[in-house]
Amino acid sequence: MDRLAAMETFVLVVDAGSFSAAARRLNIGQPAVSKLVAQLEERLGVKLLARTTRGLTATEAGFNYYQRARRSIEEADEAETAARGAGTSLTGKLRIAAAVTFARIHLMPRLPEFLQRHPDAARCSPLRPDRRRTRRLIARPKGSRGDRLTRAELLPSRLMPLDR
Repeated sequence: MDRLAAMETFVLVVDAGSFSAAARRLNIGQPAVSKLVAQLEERLGVKLLARTTRGLTATEAGFNYYQRARRSIEEADEAETAARGAGTSLTGKLRIAAAVTFARIHLMPRLPEFLQRHPDAARCSPLRPDRRRTRRLIARPKGSRGDRLTRAELLPSRLMPLDR
């Protein structure tokens, strides 16, 4: 028996108020839920639920176990979320190449939200295009050459090199 799965099942039974409701939420049969809770009670050596014809109630030991199990499940969920998020966060320099109008209308309003979601991405300074160049922008992170958004020459392929 998987301890975390048994804890989750028990917590769901207490939250739902019955084995049947918990089984529907878990998409398994009611006997399987009842068996998991019975195995958990046997392993712990204590009755967690008082079963009557009117329903289920947690015993004192069951209520204490419920509170701790709920916290443990929440912490396990947070640990999984943190582990998943650690590999998906963006880091490093942020360079943007876009037409001036497009950048002003679509990119610049969304840049603060992007930087808030990805705090390890290098920040860019406000839009200050060089009007003497073509209508392409490159965002340079703070501390790099220029420390601002500048225009650059368009290449024949209309792509900007990242090493500029």
